Amino acid sequence: MLNFLATILGYLMNLIYLVLAAIASFFTGGEVTVGNIGIAIILFTLIMYVAMLPLTYKQQKFSKLQARMQPEIKAIQEKYKNKKDSDSQIAMNQEVQAVYAKYGVSMSGSCVQMLLQMVILLPLYRVIYNIPKFVPAVMSVFSGLSDALLNTDGASTVLSSLTGAATFTSQIEEGLTSDLIAQILNKCSTADWETLSSWASSNSDLASLVNSTHSSVLQMNNFLGLNISDSPSYMFNHAIANGMSTATIIAIIAAIIVPVLAFVTQYLSVKLTTAMNPNSNSKNLDPNDPAVQMQQSMKVMNVTMPLFSAWICFTLPAGMGIYWIAAAVIRTILAIIVNHKIDKIDIDAMVESNKEKAAKKMEKLKANTPNISEYSSFYNRNLRSVRDEGNSKEINEEEINKRLDEVKALYDSGKARKDSLLYAANMVREYDKEHDKK
Repeated sequence: MLNFLATILGYLMNLIYLVLAAIASFFTGGEVTVGNIGIAIILFTLIMYVAMLPLTYKQQKFSKLQARMQPEIKAIQEKYKNKKDSDSQIAMNQEVQAVYAKYGVSMSGSCVQMLLQMVILLPLYRVIYNIPKFVPAVMSVFSGLSDALLNTDGASTVLSSLTGAATFTSQIEEGLTSDLIAQILNKCSTADWETLSSWASSNSDLASLVNSTHSSVLQMNNFLGLNISDSPSYMFNHAIANGMSTATIIAIIAAIIVPVLAFVTQYLSVKLTTAMNPNSNSKNLDPNDPAVQMQQSMKVMNVTMPLFSAWICFTLPAGMGIYWIAAAVIRTILAIIVNHKIDKIDIDAMVESNKEKAAKKMEKLKANTPNISEYSSFYNRNLRSVRDEGNSKEINEEEINKRLDEVKALYDSGKARKDSLLYAANMVREYDKEHDKK
C-alpha cells in the first residue's frame, strides 16, 4: 500500500524535476540538462503540505473545540468519579458523546485526521529517501552507468564496498540489478565516487561514463554550495582531515548548518503550534488529570524530538535534512494561517448550528421511519421475545438473564447497528429526553 502511494507521489516529484530540468536547460543554453534535487524537494514538500491543508484545518479546529468542550467533559467525569458500576460508566460515556455531538465533532476525529496525514507522510518520506526508485527522470541520470556496471566484472565487489551500499546489503546479496545500482549510486558520497572512478580508470570508456555521470549528479545535487548526497558528518570529518584553515572552518560551518537548522526549525515549529493550543497556556491545571500529565510528557518530547532530528540530519545525506527543514517551515507557516482563520470562527454560532442540524436529522428520521411509535417500546418487545423463547424452549434461567442483560446493554449503550430498529429506537429516546428538558 505504502509503495503504491509512494509510486503515485513519485510521479508528482518526477513532474517537478522535469520542469526544473527544462528551466535549467533554458537558462544555461543546454549546458545543464538536469533538475535541482534540493529545489525539487522543497517544492514537492510545499505541494504536499498544501494538499493536506484541509486535514490540518480540521485537526486545529478540533483542538480549539476540544479546549471549549473540556470543562463540560471534566464536569461529567467528576460527576461519575466514584461510580465504577457498568450502568454509571455507560451513562457517563453517553453524556460525553452528547457533548461531542453538540460541538459537531467525533471522539475519534483527531485520530482519523492524524492517521490520514501519516498515510500521506510515510510514502512521501520514502520518495525523498530513495528518489531514483520513484522518480524515473532521476533514474535515467544513472541508467547508462548502472547498465554498464551491471555488465562489468568486479563491479559487484566495488559497489558493495561503497558507503552508499550500506542500506542495500540484503538486496545486493539477492543479486544486483540496474535499478538497484542506480539507487546505490544516488547515495554515494564524494569519496565513493572517487573510489569508483579510481577502480574504473583501467577501462577508459567506463571511466569516462563514471566521470560524466558524477558531473551530472553534482549539478543535480548542488544546493547553495552543498552536495546534498553527502552527509553533514562526512563533510565535517572530511574538513577536519584537511587540517585547520579558513577553508576548513567554512567547510565545518557548511557541514553543521543543516542539522542546526533542522533543530531550530523543528523546535520553533513545536513551540509555535503548542502556543496556539488554548490548553497549553492554562494556569489552573490539575496535576492529577491524565490529560495534563500527557501534556507535561509532550513538553519533554518537544525538546527531545528536535534534538533527535538534528542527530538524524547529521548522519543522513543532507537532502533528507533539507526535507525536514522545509517541512518544519512550511508546517509552521500553514499552522499560523489556519490558526488565524479558526480564531475568526464564532464558536457559539457553530454550536447552535450543530444543534439545529442534529434536531433536523432527528426530525427527518422520525418522518422517514414508519410506525415510529412501535420503536419506543422496542426494548420491551425484545425483552418479551426473550422471555417467550425461554417459555417455549428448554433454556435455563441463567441463559435467559444473560440474554436480557445483553439486550439491555446494547440498548443503553447506543451502539446498535445504524440500520437496525434498536438504533432508531435509541435515537428517538434521546430526542424525547432532549425535548422533555426543554
